[in-house]
Amino acid sequence: LPLIINSGSFAMALFAAKKAEELGYYGIGVGEHYSLPGKPNGRPDPFVALSAMALATTELRLGTMATSATIRHPVVLANLALSLQAVSGGRSFLCLGVGSGPDAEYESNGFRYITRADRLDVFEEMLAIIRGLSENRSGFSFRGRTYSLNGSTLNLADEFPPIWVGERKSRRILK
Repeated sequence: LPLIINSGSFAMALFAAKKAEELGYYGIGVGEHYSLPGKPNGRPDPFVALSAMALATTELRLGTMATSATIRHPVVLANLALSLQAVSGGRSFLCLGVGSGPDAEYESNGFRYITRADRLDVFEEMLAIIRGLSENRSGFSFRGRTYSLNGSTLNLADEFPPIWVGERKSRRILK
């Protein structure tokens, strides 16, 4: 399992990545949460932080821990994951979660707030889309309750990173 960091400092994140690699860790994961009203959390975007870590290391696997299904559109997320895979020389992973942030995190940042049960539906659609995009490079179409794609194609042709599911509360997903 990777070392998980939630540092707001790029210098500390880079130090942690270099140290983790030096100590022989498998990888490093960066969490994704957004600030609550009036309380900056000091965290950079995980894909930006992981890209910087990729340039500062040579063997460490790098990924999100975990990216919420309800915050980013799956096509944008798939392209970010594929870009990190290219920048890291094939050392990345994409860890996806249902989304467990506090209600205020969703409301204050304008993210579509949905119930936990509905988050599972969105998560399943997102996972199907990301898998479909990664396996169908000549164009992928999808019709779901939340998302609809018509011949979508990823920006890069690199091999897609492994997808991990970072969810501990849902028996439905663990099946």
